[in-house]
Amino acid sequence: MTASTPDTPLHTEWPALLRGESRLEWLPTGTVVVVLAGSITLEYPPRWLAGEAYRIRQTFTEGHAYALETSGWWGLYADRPGGAQLRVLVPAEPTYRWSLLTTLRRWLAHLGVRQQTRRGRA
Repeated sequence: MTASTPDTPLHTEWPALLRGESRLEWLPTGTVVVVLAGSITLEYPPRWLAGEAYRIRQTFTEGHAYALETSGWWGLYADRPGGAQLRVLVPAEPTYRWSLLTTLRRWLAHLGVRQQTRRGRA
């Protein structure tokens, strides 16, 4: 099994997984896994329920696509004859975050000034 780390550049297309091969990949929310050929079993990141970790598995065949609902370590298994060819589309980081945070910071600063004015400090 091969694995990636969160700072490893993610590929948009992987070479074929042969029968019996698997990958463990860190994938962010919104990533789309498309099965171009063959079949894969997708294993969700662990989920905790009553103090125990559970892993859900779901099988996808050729032509299916699945958008990941959560980030984490996803297992990809090619268990059937013929393996699988995948395309993994990782969403780009949104560029609006810094501008949104700057706007929010200004708004909060403005709100703080208004609060001080009402109390008679300014």
